[in-house]
Amino acid sequence: MTGTGDSVSLSGGVARRLAQTAELLGLLRHAGAAALAGLVAVALAQVVAPLAMAYLIGALVAALADGDPSGAFGRALGLLWTFAGVMVAAHAASALDRPLRELVVRRVDGAVRTELRHLALTAATPAELAEPDVQGDMELATKGYSSHTPGAAATAQLMLVFRTLTAVAAAAVLATFSWWVALLTLVLVLAQHSLMRRQWAGASGVRTLAVRLRPLQRRAEHLADATSGAAAGKEVRIFGLGPWLVTQFERAALARLAPLWRKRMSVMGQQWLVFGICALATVPAFVAIAVAGADRTISVAALVLHLRVTILLLSTASLGMEPFIVDFGRVSVAAHRRLVERFGGRQGEPCGAEPRLTEPRPAERRAVERCAVERCPVVAGPAGRRPDAAERVGRRPARPPLIRFDGVGFGYPNTGRDVFDGLDLEIRPGEKLAVVGLNGAGKSSLVRLLTGLESPSRGRITADGVDLASTDMRRWWRRVAVVFQSPVHFGLSVEDNVRLGDGAYPDPDPGADDDAAFDRALDRAGARDLVSALPQGAATVLSARFPGGVDISGGQWQKIALARALYAADRGADVVVLDEPTAHLDVQAELEVFRTLIETMEGRTLVLVSHRFATVRHADRIVVLAEGRIAEQGTHAELMDLDGDYAHWYRLQARLVTGPVGT
Repeated sequence: MTGTGDSVSLSGGVARRLAQTAELLGLLRHAGAAALAGLVAVALAQVVAPLAMAYLIGALVAALADGDPSGAFGRALGLLWTFAGVMVAAHAASALDRPLRELVVRRVDGAVRTELRHLALTAATPAELAEPDVQGDMELATKGYSSHTPGAAATAQLMLVFRTLTAVAAAAVLATFSWWVALLTLVLVLAQHSLMRRQWAGASGVRTLAVRLRPLQRRAEHLADATSGAAAGKEVRIFGLGPWLVTQFERAALARLAPLWRKRMSVMGQQWLVFGICALATVPAFVAIAVAGADRTISVAALVLHLRVTILLLSTASLGMEPFIVDFGRVSVAAHRRLVERFGGRQGEPCGAEPRLTEPRPAERRAVERCAVERCPVVAGPAGRRPDAAERVGRRPARPPLIRFDGVGFGYPNTGRDVFDGLDLEIRPGEKLAVVGLNGAGKSSLVRLLTGLESPSRGRITADGVDLASTDMRRWWRRVAVVFQSPVHFGLSVEDNVRLGDGAYPDPDPGADDDAAFDRALDRAGARDLVSALPQGAATVLSARFPGGVDISGGQWQKIALARALYAADRGADVVVLDEPTAHLDVQAELEVFRTLIETMEGRTLVLVSHRFATVRHADRIVVLAEGRIAEQGTHAELMDLDGDYAHWYRLQARLVTGPVGT
């Protein structure tokens, strides 16, 4: 029974490895026919050239050693020219090998990343993308496991296939001398390579242990940066942390290096087995060839040929970097496979198909050309066709939608509690609605539900009677403009940061009123003075990492994000959602921004979320969230007359601003 089980396990392992090999080689289809054909041709030339040179050297020796010496030069001349041609071809193949490998790797990795980003944009929900497993797989598939990407693994696997082909071809030539010598040498060479691969690159190998110890390496690097870097320099010196940091660095470094050293010493102690296999492969072959040569049972040409072929066959046992790249790259490929299996079959945009890339528009092409010289950031358009500006503006419905939350329940995974339990809320078309509540009341969760970034666990959310769960969310997102508590800091120009609110941007001619919409967005967001003070105005890149760029404060970033949402409203969005959009501004500035928004958002629904009660008093209606439901709602005057939580918090905040709480 044990023997049967072992054979089944062995056959299963072989089948699994063959399937993994086929999966890796299948990725090479993304490289393109010409690049892949070129790489295969180069690899094939590197297989044939050593065999051809071995044959030509043997023939050349025979031509010079046998026959009439006076005619030796004539006999050898043709062979020399042929040998020179093979050498030139071999050198050309060697020169083309690396650039072709890099081209194939980049194309495969580019296709994998494009496919995953396409899935992330069209198939996966934001909540799913936030899952640790999904984030881990995304990082593995796009950045590689220990930097070994799917493209690198696929290319290395192809090289390993041709290395095996070289060994088999050399053994086939050697078999013309002795079949048993050829078979024995080939089996021992493959066994030696497999053993070395398992010792150094396998699941229990040195390189695998090094990858598993990377958290300790990252900790040591972090401590080293804190010791000598500028970011933590002030506190390190003031608090006298230097000696402690050095001690912690030494401990982290030793915790990583000690097991690696022990593992390396253990593997080095096992090299006697590798040397033994190498000797068993080398000695019989060379002895048999030497005996045959001494007995003159083979010609001088055959003697040289078989010696050269044997050396070539033995050289294929060397490990190289390819096994490491393949074994670690398989982890990245498995992550890619899991993501495609989970998200690739969903309905809507055909996510399982090849992503479609649009030809860059003239404005994009000019930006790329400019940034290639200036090293500035570029905005790349998303996959698939984008609506043009006229289509964006022209598709605004006659009025904003009537939005209803009907018995909505919602909670985040692994928290053990619900944020909302039976929430009922109506947002009327064109209404200016304020949402307030204490920290943890669910204000930001309501925003995520309203914008379709999360889905309710119970109940439903409708827009004009249509459940958002059955809506193409991309259509809904075109109607929604939002500012989150922590807006994205795009390292782009002010103009790009604002105009990105329009899904049709960049357009070579976005519309005659586009500049006016841009100016209105800056004015309404209170960002005009900020932009005027920048070195290059709206063309200034908002990141000091780029030449001529500057860093701005958190409050200034909120103004830029607010301008982006208001620009989106001018370009077609009719539901504007602002989640603490001015939390970094003082109360007076926030009040002015909110008053301007309420006055200028005519014909659009405006949802204001704030923890400052005084700044939302001009809203049409104020909703107070508490314990997962609406505790109070009404105008500012109605809620003050109600003398409930809103009135209490409003007065408390007012006293905090105007004087001591006890006054």
